[in-house]
Amino acid sequence: MTPRTVVESPDGVPLALFSGGSGPSVLLVHGTGEDHQRWRVTTTALADEFTVHALDRRGRGASGDAPAYGWRAEAADLVAVMRHLGDRTVLIAHSYGAICALEAAAQLPSLGGLVLYEPPIPVTTAPAASEVAARIGAAVAAGDPEEGLCLFLTDVIGLPPAQVNLLRRVPGFRERAEVARTIPREIEQTANYVLDAGHLAAIQAPTLVISGECSPEDLRRAAQRVASAVPGAHLRSLPGQAHLGMDTAPQLFADVVRTFLHGVVSQSSPNR
Repeated sequence: MTPRTVVESPDGVPLALFSGGSGPSVLLVHGTGEDHQRWRVTTTALADEFTVHALDRRGRGASGDAPAYGWRAEAADLVAVMRHLGDRTVLIAHSYGAICALEAAAQLPSLGGLVLYEPPIPVTTAPAASEVAARIGAAVAAGDPEEGLCLFLTDVIGLPPAQVNLLRRVPGFRERAEVARTIPREIEQTANYVLDAGHLAAIQAPTLVISGECSPEDLRRAAQRVASAVPGAHLRSLPGQAHLGMDTAPQLFADVVRTFLHGVVSQSSPNR
């Protein structure tokens, strides 16, 4: 998507946006181990009706980074980007990016709408989180970011090793692995995140929380908790899908999002 726009975060990190389409404004926020390119199919599906902006979160792609890190910095990033895009923009986020979006939404009274696909808030203790993060970090430090990304895909996302081995042969996997250095810190932040229902009660925007029918129980329970914490939020399960439904059923995911967006647009004036 072109052109690229750069928004400065509150702590001075440049944040890159890739934009396309025309119509009401939508911001797409990726999860761990990804960059803006994970939304290519979704962007194509929505760009005929909406101006779609896909963000490179800090630490990857065309965006910058900072020595200190935490989900609060990422939430502040999203607040800055959304204010740049203007009132009534709809925020759509996946996985860890959805945790950051959830926190940003509480600070955005003019948010047009919010779609969260399986924010992985902890619902049980995860003693293995630090161990997995350490192994991924060790692989990156040893100069093998591809192995680090593979460990994330198998040990955190839960993909079968055979499927990950196939992914390693796909053109672009080596380039994608460059984001592996950001994975351990996001695993740690996820494991230590505490959902504050009182804080989230400030969210005023129409909200849709999506989960996969076949996702692990913890992710489905997390989606239920988020939907219960956000006033008026709706919970939608994608039949036959898991954590990566935008990849395994792209048309289904796009249709669910488009239906939500149509409802939001019908309630407010478009932001172009």
